[in-house]
Amino acid sequence: MIRSRLKCLLIVAVCTVLVFVAFIGSSTWYRSSDNQQTESEYVIKLMSSGDQLGRAIYNPVHFDQVKELQAHGGDKVNVEYFTKAENKPKNEHIQPVSKDRISVHTHTKEQPEATTENGIFGILDELQDVNNKSPAATKKQQVHILIYTKRRCGSSFLGQIFNNNPDVFFQFEPLKLLETYMNYSKLQEHASDLLKNIFKCDLKSAYPLVNFYNKEKLHRWSSKLLISPPFCNLQNLTRYSISKCPAIQQREFLETCHQSKHIVIKIIRVINLRSLAPLLMDPTLNIKIVHLVRDPRAIYTSRVQTEGLTYDFDHRQETEIGKLCKGMIESHQVSQERHQWLRNKYTLVRYEDLARNPMQTAEKLYKDIGLGQLPEAVKSWININSNVDPGSVDRYSTQRNSSAIVQAWRGKLPFNVSEQIENVKVCAEVLDTFGYGRPKSKKELTDMTLSLVRSIPTV
Repeated sequence: MIRSRLKCLLIVAVCTVLVFVAFIGSSTWYRSSDNQQTESEYVIKLMSSGDQLGRAIYNPVHFDQVKELQAHGGDKVNVEYFTKAENKPKNEHIQPVSKDRISVHTHTKEQPEATTENGIFGILDELQDVNNKSPAATKKQQVHILIYTKRRCGSSFLGQIFNNNPDVFFQFEPLKLLETYMNYSKLQEHASDLLKNIFKCDLKSAYPLVNFYNKEKLHRWSSKLLISPPFCNLQNLTRYSISKCPAIQQREFLETCHQSKHIVIKIIRVINLRSLAPLLMDPTLNIKIVHLVRDPRAIYTSRVQTEGLTYDFDHRQETEIGKLCKGMIESHQVSQERHQWLRNKYTLVRYEDLARNPMQTAEKLYKDIGLGQLPEAVKSWININSNVDPGSVDRYSTQRNSSAIVQAWRGKLPFNVSEQIENVKVCAEVLDTFGYGRPKSKKELTDMTLSLVRSIPTV
């Protein structure tokens, strides 16, 4: 009798397990779109509640069946996911999120898992949805412009020459997003991946990027489209009142990206242009690099003034200015090496030329990178914003008194510090390469009738 009961219980248990396994293998909850991937692990990347990366099962066709992931608020949601090979549940605690915060990938045993070490955006599969609604012709017409520069080089002013173009979707330093997940060295390795996804209006980067702009008010404020309808209908916004705008929504962000004729991104966190080679090699992108440079003595002075430093020029400051100059000269050298992946994609702009002759420089730049004529909206912005009292603007302002600011550093930088910067070997190379003169005395340094900006020597 006991043996008979045990046998019955065993049969019931085996049947239950078989039914459960069959359910896992066939249910729309966990079925891959590729039925051949019998040993795949189906993973969601959930960018939930801030910057935490969660994991869970998800099939984009049958979202409503995954009840655990519906955003009803409340405490953490417990989600189980399985590998086909093991059928063993693994539990993860994940903050509840909504549909538009989810991007999906399927990964097999042969593929590395998408961690911050291997690249957050490296192996996520393409999602269709909004991406497929963009006409191919529109994508082909887009010019993808990357303003590559360093901090305090005047890139905010240059950025506005694109930001005020109604055909341009301008994005301000999105690489700061990566600092949340990795150190500065790793950022150099993964910058191309993120930039490539942004230029392609790829859903892979949309949610974390939207979340980033919603939190980083300065970065949102710096993009004219992100503070205009449909993102915000408020009038007379300032950088300090932008928090009154509603949060950016992912779908609207992607649609704006696809509908824009051109995409412009400004970056200051890439050390050397060479690290962007993977981005520049992508044949599907029409990339143009605008390399903005400035006299390193002026950059140093601007950083001292805006960051509360002193003109000590100690070992730390000497090291920092050396790194700055090294990045500037090495990136320019890359452009001279005649790489196929950079051919016809590199344009050098000196901030001094832009500040002294903003209209002419902007017109030439637009022509050089294939944007055609300078739009009237950009011309109007230049006329209004290039003749402003320097004392009336803050350090993040895009307004400039063009004729005055280009030489203002000369009245602030001590002559002995100017000499010390000039004596840093790599900075001396920058001065010679980009056509910056060296004053022989304090009198020459402070004599504004004597120009220190000369023609760029020809190679």
